[in-house]
Amino acid sequence: VEWGLLAAAAIIWGSSFLFIEIGIEAFRPGVVALARVALGAATVVLVPKARLPVDRQDLPRIALLGVVWMSIPFVLFPMAQQWIDSAVAGMLNGAVPLTSTVIATVLLRRMPGAKQLAGLGIGFLGVVAIALPQMQAGSTTALGAALILVAICLYGLGLNLAVPLQQRYGALPVLLRSQLAALVLLVPFGLWQLSGSQWSLASAMAMIPLGSLGTGLAFVAMV
Repeated sequence: VEWGLLAAAAIIWGSSFLFIEIGIEAFRPGVVALARVALGAATVVLVPKARLPVDRQDLPRIALLGVVWMSIPFVLFPMAQQWIDSAVAGMLNGAVPLTSTVIATVLLRRMPGAKQLAGLGIGFLGVVAIALPQMQAGSTTALGAALILVAICLYGLGLNLAVPLQQRYGALPVLLRSQLAALVLLVPFGLWQLSGSQWSLASAMAMIPLGSLGTGLAFVAMV
């Protein structure tokens, strides 16, 4: 069952870049990000464990997590995919464990073992192999790749910030409140970019799996 849930989450998250690409065919990046978070929060809130209380004193840290882990990266990915292919975005996103490990090393001031360092080195070579052709293809393509790299660094930071909060309250209560904080920040930006968007049924339908599955059920499956 656990392997099945892991595989389901991997398929959902892997396909999210395709749904983003379909979304930006008609919607501006802020609209895609807003729809993604809104549908994700609407899905997660249906899970009873997500509604468990958290201490008020931790709400600012959870709000910061919503900024770092969700609102900014969720805007950066559709922005970047205006200039790079969804497959490239997905492959670069695979570097999140690398950025998370590096940030954890800095925060904990403890070096990984020799095997882990070797793995990190191989992983970063892979990132360079994917990103370098994009950087050399042109200024806009390079900008897209750079935005993805910023986003995965923020993901890595967010994962480290989430650990102590999730250990205290569980993953879902922290996730839901982070999504709500991100939603508050994304509403004005998404509404502002709505005027530059067009209506498309295909793009609108792509937001459902992107939000409800990728930002909702996939997280529930991982728990």
